[in-house]
Amino acid sequence: MPANPVRLLLAAFCAVTLAACDGGGSGDFDPLATSQAAAEVVNAMQQSPAFHALDVLGEKIVDATSPGMVAAALPQNLLPRTPFTAWTRDRAADLEALAPRAVAAPIFPADLLGKTLSYNVGLGRYEVSTETGAPANGVRFILYAVDTLLHIVRQPLTAVGRLDLTDESTPAAAVLRLVVVINNATLLDYAASASFTTGSISFGAEGFISNGATSIDFDLTQSITAGPTISVSYTLAVPELDVALAITATLVPNGSTVTLTIEADGNTTVVTATGTKEAITGTVTHNGDVVIEISGTPDEPVFRDANGNELTEAQVGALEELFAFTDAVFDAFDNLLVPAYHLLSFPSGT
Repeated sequence: MPANPVRLLLAAFCAVTLAACDGGGSGDFDPLATSQAAAEVVNAMQQSPAFHALDVLGEKIVDATSPGMVAAALPQNLLPRTPFTAWTRDRAADLEALAPRAVAAPIFPADLLGKTLSYNVGLGRYEVSTETGAPANGVRFILYAVDTLLHIVRQPLTAVGRLDLTDESTPAAAVLRLVVVINNATLLDYAASASFTTGSISFGAEGFISNGATSIDFDLTQSITAGPTISVSYTLAVPELDVALAITATLVPNGSTVTLTIEADGNTTVVTATGTKEAITGTVTHNGDVVIEISGTPDEPVFRDANGNELTEAQVGALEELFAFTDAVFDAFDNLLVPAYHLLSFPSGT
């Protein structure tokens, strides 16, 4: 499969780690520590019981609520032939089939408001129960212990908490609030919104996720316009780890621009790169100093350190295990946002 520019641009950040280990880095630049700091953020998210619960139960929760006007999938031969990752490509395809959701339309059907849903093992789905306590303007789901390896609900059922979905829409935007409480601790709390205009849609989510020891504050925006153009901005802050991450990207059929910023231990590392099917260019800076220059083509990228030295084939090959970092961020949040994507009718690629 041909390499796509988005992954190669982000791979440049990983390439810096090996350059520095061979003496190609500059000053106090410690790329291995920076890379590890970034990985710890994703690890903290994936260690949250709220993450585990939504990973197993998210789609079942969606099935139990009205998905609104969810986009119909397009045939594979109609998908845009672009250098997008699957994550962005699927959203672009969905846009063409999306029927805009009326902002004033209720997020939930009236017969679900104020109801608590519990899981029926025999049917393999959620159903309305006689339990009380659900928000009047939303729906409550009982959460259960799950097996993250087998991706199933553990039996016999053991209730561990609840997930509350509430409709907090305004005349300007559809707004969904999601709160997860497990073992009496709030581990996930965010508000998501979506707005629609002719030929474009936008989505945002702001809140936090915690694993009980570490909290990640996040502010995310995504927008898709006809063409298509996809704009993404993800900002994460982890006070306990003294780490902040920012990923911004603009993706169009003919190319992509990506910026990855990592702030850790008082240092700032920034990868800025632009790519098309024919060429990629960019730089990596550390505290304002250029430490890597990126050039070449998507199939044959060239990474040179501050001294003009090119990385070896072995060094580039060793980066493969690190390439998934940005995809891991996108995938982790897609997992958390599944109910919001579907209830707000935003293309999720799922």
